[in-house]
Amino acid sequence: MKPLIKGDKIALIAPSGNPKSQEDIEEISNIIINAGYSPVYSSNLLIQNNKDKIEDIKKYFSDKNVKAILTLRGGFSCNEILEGIDYEIIENNPKIFMGFSDITNLLIAFNKNTGLKTIHGPIFSEKKYLDDSFLKIIFSYLEGELSQKDIFSKMNFKIIKNADKVSGEIIGGNLFVLNNLIGTNFEPDWNNKILFIESVGLSKEIILSILHHFKQLGIFEKIQGIILGNMGFDEDISQIISEKVSSFNGFILKTEMIGHVKDNFPITLGKFLNWNGKDLS
Repeated sequence: MKPLIKGDKIALIAPSGNPKSQEDIEEISNIIINAGYSPVYSSNLLIQNNKDKIEDIKKYFSDKNVKAILTLRGGFSCNEILEGIDYEIIENNPKIFMGFSDITNLLIAFNKNTGLKTIHGPIFSEKKYLDDSFLKIIFSYLEGELSQKDIFSKMNFKIIKNADKVSGEIIGGNLFVLNNLIGTNFEPDWNNKILFIESVGLSKEIILSILHHFKQLGIFEKIQGIILGNMGFDEDISQIISEKVSSFNGFILKTEMIGHVKDNFPITLGKFLNWNGKDLS
């Protein structure tokens, strides 16, 4: 996966919910242009069905001139297209792919089935979520000017539970989606991973129920660390979550800069990380 270079083509796709309006698409296109890139997208984005969405993924991964693919919306339907995707095309044409929320389905599936290091990061839906200072950080990361360690240094981690020095690949995304992938061919390999999660629209009770499901499956015995993003509440429920997984021996960190928040900082799935008791690198 090569970093972006000014002038590169960036494809905009909507594999989950369809964009709200043509004006939104044009607004995002202008953001891409102002950042120094050339946006491309299909003419039927507003009315695409699952077949169209699969075709867009195939088209833009196959296109050698497209260097990155950014997603435009979240939603609830992305898991419906997983079986129809040609993963060999993605494996043979690795490129930047970024999104979050329901797009977690694709982040995990691409990473597991092709080895692509997908990026959990902002969805390019509306300008109000993408102010100029944050966009500069995002594109600097996609251009390779900022490292993952640089990004982590901006995320104001709070240590909920410490642990010995550990290393592992990072995986994760939306908690609801991760739970839905369990038992399917797209369930991630949890072994020796550092897991990050975010949530929106779920009650505390449902979040704790899902985490208990993870506990029953032995997931917390396999992973090395947990990073809690924004869980959809003004209230910090990290301590409640820590108590739910009290038998977990790894570290637990908290940040409000992952998930359905204004500044949803990018994290690359599959990247190997080190925890030294104080910070991630």
